[in-house]
Amino acid sequence: PRRIATAFTGAGSIRLGGGSFTVTNPLVLSGGLALIGAGTLTGSVSNTSGLVAPGGVGTVGTITVTGTYNQGASGTLKLDLGGTANGTFDRLAVSGAATLAGTVEVTLVNSYAPTAGDSVIVLTASSITGAPTSTTITNPPADLNLVPAVGGTSLTLGFVTSGPVTVFWDGGGDGTTWEDPLNWSTDLVPGSGDDVTIGAAGSPTVLLADQFVAVQSLLVEATLVLQAASLT
Repeated sequence: PRRIATAFTGAGSIRLGGGSFTVTNPLVLSGGLALIGAGTLTGSVSNTSGLVAPGGVGTVGTITVTGTYNQGASGTLKLDLGGTANGTFDRLAVSGAATLAGTVEVTLVNSYAPTAGDSVIVLTASSITGAPTSTTITNPPADLNLVPAVGGTSLTLGFVTSGPVTVFWDGGGDGTTWEDPLNWSTDLVPGSGDDVTIGAAGSPTVLLADQFVAVQSLLVEATLVLQAASLT
C-alpha cells in the first residue's frame, strides 16, 4: 500500500484504483481536493471543503475508510445510483465513527429509473452524528423526491412520491427522537413536503434537538419538546 505521514490539503485529486492508501494523520480534503475511485484508505478522513466520490464520477464503487470520517458544512459526498442491488450504487464504508454535514450530491446512472419505495444504504459507520445539510439529485425522476435518512450506523437514500405525504409517529425506533427514522411510519425522517402527525396513542414525548426542520404541516396530539431546535 501507498503510505504518507502527513495530511493532504489543496486542490487536485487522490484516486484509489482498487488498492489501499495509508495515512498516519487524517487526510484533510479542503480547497476542492477530491478522494475518488474504489479501494481502501487506511486512516481517517476530514472532508472540510473537498469531495469524496466512491467509484469516480459516473462509475459505481466503494471506498472503505478504516478510521473516522468527518464531513464539514462545505464538504461534498458525490454518489452514483444505478439500482438498488449491491454493486449497482456507490457506498462509503467507514469502520469508525462518522460526522455528517454539508452536501450529498446524487446522479442516476446506467438508465436506473427509481420507483417510490426504492432505498439504498450509501454510507455505513460504527456510529453517525449529524446529517447532510442538503441532498441534491442532478437528474431527478418525475414525481419522486429523494429523501435522506440517518440512522445510528447508516445513511439511507430513499425515493418517495412528490407532493404532501402524511407521516405518522409510530415510535418504532428509540421511541423518543425526531431524527430517528424508525420512529416514523415511512421509516424516513419527515421533510418539507410532508404532513406530520404525532398522535395521542401511547402518550409519546418526542424530542427535536439541535436541528432545523421544515415540514408541510404538523399536528401534535402528544408532547413535542424543542431543544435548541427550529421547526417551520
